[in-house]
Amino acid sequence: LFEEAIAERRGMLPDDHVLMFAVRINRARVLVGLGRRAEARAALQEMIPRLEAKGAEGAQYLTRAREIAALADARK
Repeated sequence: LFEEAIAERRGMLPDDHVLMFAVRINRARVLVGLGRRAEARAALQEMIPRLEAKGAEGAQYLTRAREIAALADARK
């Protein structure tokens, strides 16, 4: 489902748009819940520096990504 949402948004939004990050962050949250922590961590490690570079525009998503990354690490 998330892959479909990402593919659909790619047709409408640039890859670094905050709404693209929102879908990816939600996907990572689901992966953590499913126990696929390594996959979630890899996705978040790729996203976090890109969100940091967005500054204020990406701040809310950066916070969420960091929270989910911490959750993924806590459930090792």
